Amino acid sequence: MLNIAPYIAKYVRSLHARCDKLQIPYSQSQFGVVLMVDVVGFSTLTTLAAEKGDSGAEAVALEIGTYMGKCIEIIEYFGGDVVKFLGDAVLVSFQVQSLENEMDSHEGESARDRENRQKNILVQRAFDCGLQLLARLSRYRVYLTAEERTKHRSSVDTDQRQDNNHHFFLFDESTSEHSSVDGSLQLSAALDIDYTYDATTFNLWNCIPILFGKSRKNKVYTARRRNSVKSCEMIKEKPSAVDLELHIALSCGNITNIILGEMYPANKAESDARLARIAKKNVHFSFINGDENISDHTLGYNGRLEYAICGPAVESLEDALDAAKAGEMSITSEAFDLFQGLDLSYEKRGEFYIVKGIGTQKNKNNRSYQPHFKGFPSIHTNHLAIDSSRFNQTLHIEPPTNDALNPLTSPNYLKYINQSALYRLQHSPDNNFPAQFRDVTIMFISLGKLNVATPEGLRSAQRAMRKTIRVLVKYEGILQQFAVDDKGATLLAVFGLPPLSHEREAIFAAKAAVELRDTFRSFLRDFSISLSTGVIFNSVLPQGNPYRRDPAIAGDTIILAVRMLKFPFAKKNIVCDFATKQQIGRMCEFEDHGENSVKGKVKPLQIFGLVRFASVRNKRPCGGEKNSDFIGYKSEMAEATEFVNDWMEAPNEHLLIISGPSGVGKSFFCHTLSKEIHSQDTICCWSSSTEVEKSSKYYLVKNILLALFEIIDSDQVPPNPRRRLSCYPGSPGSHAHDSIQFCALGLDGSGSSLSSSPPSPTTITTVKDLHVPSGNQNNAQLSTSFLSGSRFSNPGDDLSGENMPESSHELVDLITRCLKKCGEEEEFLPLFKVVFTALAGLHDNRATRRLDIRGRDILLTGVITRMVRYVSEHTGLVFISDDVQWADSASIRLLQHIHEHCQKVLLVLATRPIKDYNVTFTKKFREVGASREIKLNGLGAAEIAEIILQTFQTASVSSVSPEIVSVIQKRTGGNPLYVK
Repeated sequence: MLNIAPYIAKYVRSLHARCDKLQIPYSQSQFGVVLMVDVVGFSTLTTLAAEKGDSGAEAVALEIGTYMGKCIEIIEYFGGDVVKFLGDAVLVSFQVQSLENEMDSHEGESARDRENRQKNILVQRAFDCGLQLLARLSRYRVYLTAEERTKHRSSVDTDQRQDNNHHFFLFDESTSEHSSVDGSLQLSAALDIDYTYDATTFNLWNCIPILFGKSRKNKVYTARRRNSVKSCEMIKEKPSAVDLELHIALSCGNITNIILGEMYPANKAESDARLARIAKKNVHFSFINGDENISDHTLGYNGRLEYAICGPAVESLEDALDAAKAGEMSITSEAFDLFQGLDLSYEKRGEFYIVKGIGTQKNKNNRSYQPHFKGFPSIHTNHLAIDSSRFNQTLHIEPPTNDALNPLTSPNYLKYINQSALYRLQHSPDNNFPAQFRDVTIMFISLGKLNVATPEGLRSAQRAMRKTIRVLVKYEGILQQFAVDDKGATLLAVFGLPPLSHEREAIFAAKAAVELRDTFRSFLRDFSISLSTGVIFNSVLPQGNPYRRDPAIAGDTIILAVRMLKFPFAKKNIVCDFATKQQIGRMCEFEDHGENSVKGKVKPLQIFGLVRFASVRNKRPCGGEKNSDFIGYKSEMAEATEFVNDWMEAPNEHLLIISGPSGVGKSFFCHTLSKEIHSQDTICCWSSSTEVEKSSKYYLVKNILLALFEIIDSDQVPPNPRRRLSCYPGSPGSHAHDSIQFCALGLDGSGSSLSSSPPSPTTITTVKDLHVPSGNQNNAQLSTSFLSGSRFSNPGDDLSGENMPESSHELVDLITRCLKKCGEEEEFLPLFKVVFTALAGLHDNRATRRLDIRGRDILLTGVITRMVRYVSEHTGLVFISDDVQWADSASIRLLQHIHEHCQKVLLVLATRPIKDYNVTFTKKFREVGASREIKLNGLGAAEIAEIILQTFQTASVSSVSPEIVSVIQKRTGGNPLYVK
């Protein structure tokens, strides 16, 4: 069973233990001490590991896993709380918990004395923790291949590290199982935990630099700043070995603990439906509840929370960290003032006090530090002079608390981990998941100089957080982290982590970014959004640690997203790199910001601004197009042409399905087929769906409707002389027969009326298979008796002039003319708002004001179906829909209703393999009328050779080398368009 407690900060666990009902947003301020532990040489390590591929990743998993595990153990020993994993750094806080504050009181001690004593204790713990980290974990050599580890680990690791007086074992240098120290608590023996970590462990490399930029020199060259030229030469001779060093910043002051997000989802039903397809494809054993119930909280969205700390103590960390070099700890003046009775060698460097670890008491100029003494007579005096004997002792760590070991912990803990991590942890037997490389798109959001510690700033941050969460749920992204530093609040999101992965993640990220940008502009004075696409590494860090671990991500793609936001043109805008722009393609309009110098990059980086999504023009081939000389798929094309001829001779709700894998030429096949069937009396209406729009209602049919409106508005379709009469009470010209016929329509799918005559093109029908529960009779009443008042209304009265641009007025006029021409009520115009976002400013009228969402869909489906059927009486209609495996459910229901009620319309659906993509709705389509499926699997060698010969048309060449054909077939996947 999954034990989630080690993934949660101790402050959060303590808070939920005390508070059953936590109010979000949550904020609590108190005194605290903060450590920023940063690893020097980390960039060198990741660069070398990336060059070695998978073997390098395994080496990092083995070496850095152990290194990071020891770091957390030391922090745990001194009572620190790991708040965030920040790339090559760890943010640690030392605070007094409420329960400790109540129990930690001395008889006769005043509140002020107790507060001063607690402050001194916290500072001393943090200081000792920093010194122990420097003494035990600096100059830690990492080997990137198994051969080098076998060759050097036993000799070099022991001799070289002991020569530098550095001890890298939390316990004695002998293994903990054989330690001879009397009275020491050996954690591995007590808990049966192996701290060597297996070779699949991936740790510190998986973190991300979010909060704190690195103003020091590039870490790739930190090996050249080592002790001597000899050391550098050794690294050059052995390029797969890297020395890691630490530098630490210590600060204290007011700390504000904040928790933002959503405790419960705003629309749980919608979020569960969003992931229903994942549940069908991923039925595995659940290690959260021990059964095979896949419909648990790891798949559906059940709320998302993020914990962070902010305040003066956090804001001063970056400057302090910049002042400390490798092997040093920088202390702020506020923290140094609390050192009483200090006998410590230090260097005053600007505003900060620099302390070196054991064995590094001299600087590069061989100038010894001058000891400074602070004497404050007090009963709570701390003696913090460095005693080297302390670093040779075994650290006695208390075992993890019960909540850290008990898998049956608070369900609220699950809200602090993203859905991707929960999903993978759910199916892992050891509370970890394997490390892996992923192609993703990173979204990094800066909320600017937002002071989250103030009530106003907290409300703005909460509003931004909730909007971000909901947009990410909508576009299937993952909220990785929220953090605060001296530059403000930041959010990190990822598109492409399993199981929410797509073919082109950048499009999903762009959709989310545009929606967030438009929303943030209304209430945030300063924000920036960046997108970058590339490879990241994702894994649990450090695996198997009982105290603290994190499902982290790492990679240059994240660093790039962070650093793109420093430019002025990023303010209140969206910026992206070339890889993101290339993946989005022509779907968006971009602004070129030119080449810009970015820290850590030798060459300038091309940065683009994402302006908006470009309008998608209707793709409808006309008869005047140049012949493409389609070659290949001869038998398939003959079969399709024969099916179309049957439809022309005797239309009978014909359905043609073109299926095949990606890249085999389905779209090209359909275009060629449309030219074969194109005639004066037949019109093809094109539409295509995309993966990113599969949750957008009526996206697939939007272009079909625009093409339909163009046809209706032309001379090809005459006005309907039999205008459908309204059943408005008291309307002039109303007839009882029409009123009875209209109101007698049921919603049970029968679509029958009281009239015995066959339905005409203008007879009102209802949506089939949209069953309304028997208990919900209000919807049926609204669908049949929603009209009252006057016969006509002026469409202009329903518009909001301030919100409707000129192009929207043109669309309104077009739809209104089409409704009139087909004999429909102009009152139905507001129903089309759900299809065309340009009509958002259109007000509801008395015909639509009282309808709920389901009622609107039912009425809209009936209106569109009647219009399609009327047009099909005067001209041949072919609806061609491409990539229907990504189609939204609303469009599918509408197309199905058209297919069932419009006998003369030919429906052509192009889809990827039905079994692979679970395109089950085609079965319902094929239950009515005549249908046929044609499968395309790519061109064969003979067909490719024929295309080559026809393209070059050389009389002296009669055959093509099989090697040439093989190369072309491999590169094109058999797609006829690409082959040509």
